[in-house]
Amino acid sequence: MFLYKFEVIFEDRTTAGLVILHENEEKAFQSAQNELERYFIPNKPVAELAIIEKKLAGPGRGYVVEA
Repeated sequence: MFLYKFEVIFEDRTTAGLVILHENEEKAFQSAQNELERYFIPNKPVAELAIIEKKLAGPGRGYVVEA
């Protein structure tokens, strides 16, 4: 399993950060899109979704997400 750090840029030019745990990039992108749909109601149109970092998951591993 890997930790994926994503950056999202919405069509209104606002941004958000996500951290997703998954076994491959394809599934991580699907989960990131699902999380965005659940979190933002009504749904915010995404202009760009990109993986910023990827690291092997394990005890004590994580990311800092700046505000």
